[in-house]
Amino acid sequence: MPYTSIGQAANPLLGWETTKTINLGLDAGFFNERIGITVDVYRKKTENILYNMPSNSTYGFSTLQVNAASLKGHGVEVSLTGVPVKSADWRWTSTFNLAFNTNKVTDNRFPNNTGSIGGSNTVYNNYPNDYVFAYAWAGLDSVGQTQLFDSTGKKLNSLASNTAKKQMRYMGRSTPPYFGGFMNTIQYRNFTLSARITFYMGYVFRRQDLSAGYPNSSNAVTGMLNNNQILNSRWRKAGDEATALVPGLAKINFNSLDWFRNADLNVLDASNVRFQQVTLGYALPQSVLGKIKVFRAINANVTVSNLGIIWRANKEGIDPDYANTSNYSNLPPSVNYTFNLNCSF
Repeated sequence: MPYTSIGQAANPLLGWETTKTINLGLDAGFFNERIGITVDVYRKKTENILYNMPSNSTYGFSTLQVNAASLKGHGVEVSLTGVPVKSADWRWTSTFNLAFNTNKVTDNRFPNNTGSIGGSNTVYNNYPNDYVFAYAWAGLDSVGQTQLFDSTGKKLNSLASNTAKKQMRYMGRSTPPYFGGFMNTIQYRNFTLSARITFYMGYVFRRQDLSAGYPNSSNAVTGMLNNNQILNSRWRKAGDEATALVPGLAKINFNSLDWFRNADLNVLDASNVRFQQVTLGYALPQSVLGKIKVFRAINANVTVSNLGIIWRANKEGIDPDYANTSNYSNLPPSVNYTFNLNCSF
């Protein structure tokens, strides 16, 4: 029998999201264009952002989409280019760029975090929308289970209710506020060699060692158990709580494992530097093209990309952008080799 249902409550007061941006830029060159600098500064404010706010569920819907949130941010982008070598046969061009950006929710209808690490659909006033919160770790108890500090500084054991007022700590942003790159290109006659390095600074990530692969309260195990080296530091016997970090197996429960995974000791510095790519190219000289009389230009390039991470801030040796998960879906990209041949008629 045909039927219909209302998927979402209508809101006749719903309006457009609006964004106002102010930009200021500067471009300058010195010493016959041997040095160039570009600076861009911006400030942005977005108002009336659509958000699903809690509603009286007796009307049939627990949320209602409204123009609720406002967000402000600012940023700076700087690019510096130099030509240290410039001659008839040689040319060396070096470019360094740096960008900074930040954002903050500015609406008091979104109270600050009081007991939850939040998620992708939760925002908080006076915090960026890519925040990372964590529980305040208080070590293991005498039976090897997780303890946290509550909002008053006292310890909570893992048998406490999930609604207990846990002490929350703002750890930083999950996306880098500082990022950029360094590129060098060396040309010798018809040969060109270029290399690019990128960097990402000032953000954090939550390590995923125990996101799976650890027995839960029903003794079920999923994920890549043999890859979780952190299990070697788990609690095994009374007294281990003085040095052990990972909860023991004997009395494991949901809170103990969840609290440990989301505790501040598992939030690490994600800053890193990567070797992005290197390219070697060759352009067929005009003296040869003139004899062929078919092509205006022929260029060949060999590129190797995704060369891997050069430096990372965390001491655990974890690649922050490809932290180990339970299903092999977050493996780092493999090294890629590309050959290009371009012919212009």
